[in-house]
Amino acid sequence: MAKWDFNAQIMEIPQIIKTLEKAISGYRMDPQIQAKTLLAAEESAVRLIEHSKKDARIRLTVRRALGDVTVSLSAAGEAFPFTMDTSAYSLDEDLSGSDTENFIRNVILNSYARNIRYKHKNGRNSVRILTTRSPRFFLYQTLTALALALLVGFIMRSTCPVSVNTWLTSTILTRFQTIVMNGMKMLVAPIVFLSIVGSITQFTNLKDVGRIGGKILFMYVMTSVIAVCVGIGLFLLIRPGDPSLAGHLPASLGVTAAKAAPISLLDTLVGIVPDNFLRPFVENEMLQLIFLAILVGIAVNAVGEKGKNVLALVDSLNEIFMYIMTLFVKLVPLLVFCSMLSTVLSTGADALLSVLSIAGTTLLGLFIMMVIYCILVAVLGHLNPLVLLRKYFGTMLQVFSLSSSNASISLNMDACGKKLGVSRKVYALSIPLGATINMDGLCVDFSVLALSLAHVFGIVPTGTQLFQVALTIIIISLGMPGIPGGLMVGMSMILPQLNVPLEAVTLMMGIYPLIDMSDTASNCLGDVASTVIVASSENLLDRKIYYSDKT
Repeated sequence: MAKWDFNAQIMEIPQIIKTLEKAISGYRMDPQIQAKTLLAAEESAVRLIEHSKKDARIRLTVRRALGDVTVSLSAAGEAFPFTMDTSAYSLDEDLSGSDTENFIRNVILNSYARNIRYKHKNGRNSVRILTTRSPRFFLYQTLTALALALLVGFIMRSTCPVSVNTWLTSTILTRFQTIVMNGMKMLVAPIVFLSIVGSITQFTNLKDVGRIGGKILFMYVMTSVIAVCVGIGLFLLIRPGDPSLAGHLPASLGVTAAKAAPISLLDTLVGIVPDNFLRPFVENEMLQLIFLAILVGIAVNAVGEKGKNVLALVDSLNEIFMYIMTLFVKLVPLLVFCSMLSTVLSTGADALLSVLSIAGTTLLGLFIMMVIYCILVAVLGHLNPLVLLRKYFGTMLQVFSLSSSNASISLNMDACGKKLGVSRKVYALSIPLGATINMDGLCVDFSVLALSLAHVFGIVPTGTQLFQVALTIIIISLGMPGIPGGLMVGMSMILPQLNVPLEAVTLMMGIYPLIDMSDTASNCLGDVASTVIVASSENLLDRKIYYSDKT
């Protein structure tokens, strides 16, 4: 840990940022993350200094722990509302100079807001910025765990007695899996409810941007529907997943495959409305939970000023539960190691091939979505889609490695504005909104995974169940939390509708990080393609820049 003290004066900010830059440069931090951290620190320092006491000192602290870097700034002063609001700016007017700089800075800070914490204690204002040295650090951990599990597993299968492998699987590996899985399942209901309520309340802003916002929303919903159809269609065509996999789940997980009972569409619709507000939370009735979340979100918007207090509470609770989820997410590399090692020790290469067939089907679906995006750009945008692919390819590789749509907001906005010639009026709305509600990759992913796992348990979905699953996937894609534990959150809403035990997700834990990166690339390409189409339809796209050689 390192500390520095400066005079709490605006003129000291360049020295503060210079000192911070030198400190974090020694950690070999990713350039994109370093730039965003410096920007967040600069804006935070300005706000602290503006509200500091006379002759106060501002303290800069930098800590490193595992793959995380924490930057703290504090100064004596009165409490103040530490907010980052862009509502003062209108998307219908051209901004220039400092207004443009402030608008873009606040958009970026909003995308990074979950990593910034403000508090006032003992007469001091403090801001803590949590970041990572590299967006790929978690990925490296997970892939290393995957490789080690494969290596250790095949060595143990060839050198250790079967009794030893069985004891290790049942006594240690499975118990650890159970602990982490239970922790994640415990958080599913509150995260789903709070995330969707927060997402629904965002739709009030679309009334302010009128026609442009409506077109953006239409594109996102349309591509989500197409993505679900692609996923379901590929499953029905290929039917990946070997039914023998069901027998390879450890018995101590208590997994039993329930037989699908015929459910009519009318019963499904009637059952969406619960007779008790708390029952969906207790019994994890996800369709009812989604219904309540949408209802509450609409009501919060409808009551106007009074709803702001409820929305603030929802945001705070959502942040708390998301933080708890991140604590369990940090254990995912260990979970991947235990899951893959357990799979290798108990099943061998045949099970891995079956799991890879599910992953391969998902990746094929994502490739088909890329083709569909190109067709939409050509037909609806009247543009050459190959130009879009060529100019966005470099950025797509970056977002692939980031594995997060939220973390990719600034990259996608930069690509839209500088490389593709899209007006800021469009991309300043479409990209942040798309990072929240446009999850085409997940729509393909969840469709294939859910139906494949049902196939593993010998469950043949009825037409009503397929419709129910498709509708659920589209709805949850609008409010899917952007965290690595999102797989557990999403599948927990889908698998029960197919009578598949949630623990079946552990079969895919080992290979899922690779799918997740591909999902992100597909999501972001969909955001950018939709943005280009809307901009073209509104004559807000500079075709000279679009067709230029600049990449």
